[in-house]
Amino acid sequence: DKFPFVDMLRESMLAAGCATVAVSGSGPTLFGLVDGDPEPVAATIRTACGDQVWVQAVHTARSG
Repeated sequence: DKFPFVDMLRESMLAAGCATVAVSGSGPTLFGLVDGDPEPVAATIRTACGDQVWVQAVHTARSG
């Protein structure tokens, strides 16, 4: 594959608890969707990937 780190990060995000992971724009930005509190998932990704990535957890309100 052309970008093995992106693939590894995607797999780490899924293993950490993201329901889905996608690329934003042309890359290499990935985002993951989490049902519930994103902080534990973000902490797991930070631990797995260290300083190689920037992780930001964002809380959104559910509609309805």
